[in-house]
Amino acid sequence: MQQTCNQETSTHAVNIIPPSEKSLCIVMDSIGTILEISDECCRLLQYSAQQVVNSPYTVLLADEDKSKVEQLFLEIQKGNNFPATTKHQLKSRDGRLHFVEWSNTIIQCPITGKISHLIAKGFVIQETKRKPLEFEKLMFDFTLNMEPKKKERVLRACINCRNGMS
Repeated sequence: MQQTCNQETSTHAVNIIPPSEKSLCIVMDSIGTILEISDECCRLLQYSAQQVVNSPYTVLLADEDKSKVEQLFLEIQKGNNFPATTKHQLKSRDGRLHFVEWSNTIIQCPITGKISHLIAKGFVIQETKRKPLEFEKLMFDFTLNMEPKKKERVLRACINCRNGMS
């Protein structure tokens, strides 16, 4: 039986974000379901992690950005890549909008080569403009300092997945 990556494996991506993470960070599966969200992102948006985990990412977006982001996730389903950076507005619980620039890291299934998870790390644009070098350094440090076991866990989830056949 040939193994493939499927949506059942997406729930194995939890615990990628280190507890010390101080930036906006969201881990999603290939269809845009939120699997994990940083405390800083929850603080900004005024939601708890429990309120948004397992929800579509688009629930956090301003109405005018929803269709654009939905289209990006449809492109993943077609086998296309996800942009390395994206910009859109998040909407906090109180209705305030936050224009965020995201740096996106994709994790591909080693079996199929398809994108299985997306790690988005972002900053509110106003902060980014004031501190562009700090933004680049934090992005670099985040990917370097990710614990190998956590990265490996996601990849292992893809390897251990089944194609739905018993």
